[in-house]
Amino acid sequence: KAKWTHTRTTEQRVTGWNDFGEPMYEQVKVESIPTLEISIKITGADVSPLPSSVSKVQVIDSQNRIMTEETFQPFRFETAQDELTMIIKIQVPQQ
Repeated sequence: KAKWTHTRTTEQRVTGWNDFGEPMYEQVKVESIPTLEISIKITGADVSPLPSSVSKVQVIDSQNRIMTEETFQPFRFETAQDELTMIIKIQVPQQ
């Protein structure tokens, strides 16, 4: 599962100055940095052969380039019922 998560708020910001040099304010909509949240659930039934260990996750784009890579403490699948759930969050700054 993948989903975009971000928030939208309204803030009062200075948008200009009047003839007397005083700031003029307006309510403007502000959006947080968009974040791609990927949730992965792997069970021992997905892994062959058992037992096996996992210690790294990679997110790869459509051209097979690594977008992000994360290593973690090894998780060992002993049985088909073992489960590992990973949530990967990638912040995408606005250009």
